[in-house]
Amino acid sequence: MRRFLKEHGFTIVPLTLCKVSMAKVRLGKWHVLLMSQLFKRNEATWGLIFNSMYYHNFEIYHLEALSFLNKPILTAYLLWHPKWQASLPTKQWPGETTQNTARATYSKPFSS
Repeated sequence: MRRFLKEHGFTIVPLTLCKVSMAKVRLGKWHVLLMSQLFKRNEATWGLIFNSMYYHNFEIYHLEALSFLNKPILTAYLLWHPKWQASLPTKQWPGETTQNTARATYSKPFSS
């Protein structure tokens, strides 16, 4: 999965506790996250998170506060592609402050 994304121009940043806690821009719903999760005993699967939705095997699920307790995250990556800068939203979404607008999160993520 990661090799395919890199070959297609994506930047993939492994998320670690240290990187997440020290980042200047907090992860938010406008970031694209790739995750490997434990779904069954000794069986993991890939999924994507974007805009508070979880995408897995052509299905879309709304995330809830406890979504990751029963299916723990094994690894997580922040994804970014240069083409995403060309489509910046022009408005601020309800409930967002100037510190966490979509415009800030579409810029290239913290370095790996």
